[in-house]
Amino acid sequence: MNHMQTLVEQLLNRPLTAQDGLASELVSLAERRLGRSLPEPLAEFYRLVGNLPQFTEAFNRFATPDQLHSAGGLLMFLEENQGVCDWGVDSQGRVFQCWHDGDDRHDMELDLSAFLELIVQYQVAQGGDYGYSIGVSDEELAELLAQDGWQETVKHNGLLIHRLHAFLIWRFCNAEGAVEDDLVYFCSLVEPPDAIKQRYDLEEL
Repeated sequence: MNHMQTLVEQLLNRPLTAQDGLASELVSLAERRLGRSLPEPLAEFYRLVGNLPQFTEAFNRFATPDQLHSAGGLLMFLEENQGVCDWGVDSQGRVFQCWHDGDDRHDMELDLSAFLELIVQYQVAQGGDYGYSIGVSDEELAELLAQDGWQETVKHNGLLIHRLHAFLIWRFCNAEGAVEDDLVYFCSLVEPPDAIKQRYDLEEL
């Protein structure tokens, strides 16, 4: 079992099925249309979870295979939720953020596999079925994260995500590491048990 499959199955709290992904033929059709092979991490994403809106469109929107296109030497595959920018990948597997109001592009400094793992979790963080604010203090939260075995799975450009099985705790931090707006969130695709809600003093958003 590969890392992406393990990650999404834990976030879903169930095994993936064939119906969760797109047929390999749809990926092949896109490759023939584009005249190139898709990067394997992206092809794998479509085959694993291409039919699951929790990952493909809960916040930012993945292109369907027939919407994939090339621009400026990049294969464009993801659109920001407000249409401000897109993300594309070059032939070396580097991901760039491209702004619509100019020619600016920003190197994400992540390869495609790492970027997709970040985005899968960020889709759940921003668009999960169950979202809460956390009421414990920063010091109490740090102790709980250590005690309960949370893993830091994303730390990039101010975004910090910890994961425990299907549950995510996430926030944005400034350059000094302080939480922006003093807001820390708990989110998941499955409802947390009452014991978790009480332990982290969760309040529905």
